Amino acid sequence: MRMPLNMSTVRRLIYSHHFLSGIRRGVCVLFAFGLVTYVFNDTGSGLIAGLGASCVALIDQTGHLKRRILEMLWGVLLGGLTVALTGFATPYPVILIGVVIFLCFGLSMLQAFGPRGGVISLACLLLMTITMHTPLSIFQTLLHVLITMIGAILYVASSLVVGRLTQVQEEEQTLTAALLATSDYIEQRGLMYDPDTDVDEGYNTLMQRQSKMIAGHQAVRDVLLPNISENKLNRSTKRKMTWNVFVEMVGLLDLFLSTQNDYKFMHRDLAKSDSLIFIRDALFKYANEIERLAVMVTRGTRFTHFTQNTGAKAELRALDYELEKMQRRGFDLTHPETFSICTRVLKRLKSIQRALLRMRQQVGTDRSLAVLEAKHLQHLPPEMLTHHEYRLALIIDNLRWSSSVFRFALRLSTALGVGMLVAIAFPILQSHSYWMLITIIVIMRPSFSTTSQRNNARLFGTVAGCGMTFLILSFTQDPVLLTVALVSCLIIGSALTLLNYLTSSFFTTIAVLLALQFLILDSYQLAGDRAIETVVGSMVAFGCSYLYPWWEARSISRFAQAAREANAQYLIGVTEWLKNHRVFSTPPTSDSHLADIPQDDLSWHLGRKNVYLALSNFTDSLQRMMLEPKAKQIHVAEFNHLLIQNHTLVSRTSIIIETLFPLNHVPLRLVGYLESMALAIQNNDLSLAHSELPEGIGTDMSLPDIEYLFTQLRTTIEQIILESQSIHQS
Repeated sequence: MRMPLNMSTVRRLIYSHHFLSGIRRGVCVLFAFGLVTYVFNDTGSGLIAGLGASCVALIDQTGHLKRRILEMLWGVLLGGLTVALTGFATPYPVILIGVVIFLCFGLSMLQAFGPRGGVISLACLLLMTITMHTPLSIFQTLLHVLITMIGAILYVASSLVVGRLTQVQEEEQTLTAALLATSDYIEQRGLMYDPDTDVDEGYNTLMQRQSKMIAGHQAVRDVLLPNISENKLNRSTKRKMTWNVFVEMVGLLDLFLSTQNDYKFMHRDLAKSDSLIFIRDALFKYANEIERLAVMVTRGTRFTHFTQNTGAKAELRALDYELEKMQRRGFDLTHPETFSICTRVLKRLKSIQRALLRMRQQVGTDRSLAVLEAKHLQHLPPEMLTHHEYRLALIIDNLRWSSSVFRFALRLSTALGVGMLVAIAFPILQSHSYWMLITIIVIMRPSFSTTSQRNNARLFGTVAGCGMTFLILSFTQDPVLLTVALVSCLIIGSALTLLNYLTSSFFTTIAVLLALQFLILDSYQLAGDRAIETVVGSMVAFGCSYLYPWWEARSISRFAQAAREANAQYLIGVTEWLKNHRVFSTPPTSDSHLADIPQDDLSWHLGRKNVYLALSNFTDSLQRMMLEPKAKQIHVAEFNHLLIQNHTLVSRTSIIIETLFPLNHVPLRLVGYLESMALAIQNNDLSLAHSELPEGIGTDMSLPDIEYLFTQLRTTIEQIILESQSIHQS
């Protein structure tokens, strides 16, 4: 039976950096609105400033401070230009349609810069649709641009001040989110050992959770590493705790990702044993414990009751006894591979137990612990942090029919044009047609599957939000209560933008309607209009999503190839590391893990980071294709198997690193064999992959399991090459 996690979804949200970020954005938007309203003594001007601030708030996501500033300033500049061009065209309907389509296409091409460029594009497009609502004179346009940019600049300034005051809390909560993602991953690993689990379905879920966990760990690097210094760590016990837990978390990640077992194989050979149950329960306990650690990190509380007696000691003793029974009845001789896997799992579970004990010490009662040394993390090359390129050449390179970004820009421009024509054809929609256009803009995404998901979420969220606004206004017209509801909904909607778009749409709709209630005092009628325009906008967006389609089948082969090449580069990095570090001056301790490897260069470490990123992209691509019409899906089973084998290869490579690391000498012929395997997968060369391991290598190295490990590696590479060739030929 599955062991449920104790923390509810709401509790997770409150302890996450998303909630802190939502509070920061909500407070700063209200600050811009309130200050401009007070200075100009005009609520309308305050609303314009607030809308400008809200659009910059979309860009203001958790991450590296310098990157955030740069992106927000680009948002201010492009937003002001967008408002100016739209405002000057508003008196002329025909010109306005042309300007809107032109701006839509140009801003949509910012998708070429990746997700961050897409957010800047979305913010500017929202400003465009809001500005086109009412015809403006030249003076009114200039004033509109000025107030919009004032609101945006006020947001940037206040966000930086608030962000500086809450920087430590943001670091803690980003770490908390990564720990929670790790907990979810470990829980799913435990489920893979459950005899009642569907292994294939469970593995797909496992890979999705692994992608989220890797993304969470990368977010911590982006937030924490640029701000780390020895002085800051020594001055702040909170920062020291955060850093130490982060270092231990990286080691914990290595312990889990350095192995992936053949679960079907284990279920078959251990069907009559309780070993799988003990492994499952131990992992469940570890998942729950990491979740409690996450709460402790974000609370900054010293938990005195968190003692060494917690953990999975009973399960480890029981598993140890099971292995003894296997040996007594000769299972280790009849099923040597399965017994070897069980032995490795037990050893790893014990290492995890020790790692969790160290993490508890970091957040427990003793805050005088020394700063953990992790120079290889403190001096990471720039490539280890998330990097975003903003080059004009990227946009120019995507100005072609074969580009998914180009097709998306055409598709969204067409949808907006259709939306404006619909508003002209039906006068009932003209008064608030901008809401319909906003619906189209926020729903339509480059991929069909994402558009479909956002369409449903936006439709149901907005309609439900309109209904809830009716209820709120029916029960009270008290300005104080309405203001409290508005601020609460604004913060919650901002916090949920990246987590749950349906719920975010629900709360954002309520916030917008309550804000307009203070201006026009007729939100009953307005809420009904919003619901109708959302339905029409959703219909237009869904219909236009079939125009100039870019089905995932066009891209998934590229993601699969990138994953294969990244795996090859990872293996090449390992061979280079082995050549440079075959002799160690100080033998490693028994508790050493991958994070402790001496490193003069980080080629293999960077290679592993890149392969996980490539696998995450491959996983996301496969999931998107699975949500598209079945007629547009290709080689689903083959790509799924290829994805699993690529994940397995990463684990096989990590196990080999861990096995060879304690040795003072690694034979060159073994390194040469690894190089040939790397070339085989890099060149998709099946004949090279068939190369046999040099004879007697296991005896020479006094490692009887080495031949088995390399046989597994070779078999996995052969499977990847065969699957890749099969997909390519069909």
